[in-house]
Amino acid sequence: MTMPFVPKYVRPTIIVLDGQNRILLVRYCEDNTWGIPGGCMEVGESVEESARRER
Repeated sequence: MTMPFVPKYVRPTIIVLDGQNRILLVRYCEDNTWGIPGGCMEVGESVEESARRER
């Protein structure tokens, strides 16, 4: 029997657009790649609270 996939953490991500519909990206210094801003949720935190905190 196969066990269902259970994520170890939730990483809410929001897409931020400016007035010209450009997407905000961040550059990660560890490997010089680009990505969408996001973070990890705290225990007991809602997705909305986490997104607000990570903005």
